[in-house]
Amino acid sequence: MLPLSAVYDEPDKFLRAVMNDSGTEAKLRVDAAKALLSAQVRRAENGGKKVQARAAAKTAAGAGKFASSAPPARLAAAGGNRI
Repeated sequence: MLPLSAVYDEPDKFLRAVMNDSGTEAKLRVDAAKALLSAQVRRAENGGKKVQARAAAKTAAGAGKFASSAPPARLAAAGGNRI
C-alpha cells in the first residue's frame, strides 16, 4: 500500500510511486503509467524546460535594448588616417 505520510514534491514522483506499488489497484497503476508516458512524450515534443529557456534567451538577445550592434564600417584614427 502506498504510504500516505510520504510527501511528493513532483507529480512524476507520485505517479511513479503509484505505478510501482503492488498494493494499489491494477487499474490505478495502469492509469498512472499512462499519465507518466503522456508527460514524457509531451516533454520530448517540446524539448524540455532547458531547451525552451535557451531558445528564449537567444530570442531576447537578438532584439531590444540588449541586441548586439553592427560593427563599424571602417576603422580610422582620430585624424582620419586608416589604421
